[in-house]
Formats: sequence, structure tokens, C-alpha cells
Amino acid sequence: MTTQTTLENAYSLYPATASIVPFKSWLIIAYQSYKGVNLHIFETVESLDEFSKEERRFNLIIDSEETFQDQGHAVKWAFETLGA
Repeated sequence: MTTQTTLENAYSLYPATASIVPFKSWLIIAYQSYKGVNLHIFETVESLDEFSKEERRFNLIIDSEETFQDQGHAVKWAFETLGA
């Protein structure tokens, strides 16, 4: 598993069925694994104005140990955790 990525690279790292949601300075990714639906939350390491959205680097800040019943519930949990 990678601990740093870009938005463009995230599309190749995760399955095509993953929910990849750029939100403010975070990147929320819900994906199906053998255990169920898992969640990664990345946070930007650069200024939001410094690079285009596709080039901006993100660091993994949350690797949820919880599994979710579907990707919608995983993304909802991410928004609640981030206080959005």
C-alpha cells in the first residue's frame, strides 16, 4: 500500500469500481477488498494553489480498520470524521 499519491496516480492504484472523491484538501477513497469495503483518506502536502489538482501530492492520514457495508457508507463516515 502506498502512503503518498497524486489524484492522477490514485486512479491507477485503486480498482475501477473505487469511489475516489477529492474534497477540499483531502482525497477520500472507498474501495472493495477481500474483507469488504475499506477506506483511505489522504491529505494534501502542498499548498492548494501551488499545483493543479492532478499534480498535487497527498499523504495517507487514515487507513480505516473498519469495513463498511458499501462505498456510500464509507464516504459518509469519512465526511463525518473530517467534520464536513
